[in-house]
Amino acid sequence: MLNRLARQVRPDDQSLVEKNPFRLLQQLPPNFAGEMPMRDVYRVAPGSWMFDPDCPCVGYRLQYPEWLEPAQEVSAIWFRIGNAGGSPSMTPLAEYRWLGMRLK
Repeated sequence: MLNRLARQVRPDDQSLVEKNPFRLLQQLPPNFAGEMPMRDVYRVAPGSWMFDPDCPCVGYRLQYPEWLEPAQEVSAIWFRIGNAGGSPSMTPLAEYRWLGMRLK
């Protein structure tokens, strides 16, 4: 998702930080569930993306939660939207491991 976004926007645009990156896409992905607080992640189908504007964070409800370490209560992973070296970035909120590989 971040790679797709980076191809469509100027990376030095500071107004992007803390905003919903999905709104910057020309077309929303069909599995974007919308904006909602983290506590409501259980309401979306597995395989869905969401954005929590209060965090500001992008979340993904896992289709295969058994492959994630550490196990998450609601089988979702979250990334904080920020700025790293002048470019939009997403930083994991926990040290997630997917099939043994650390997500960065």
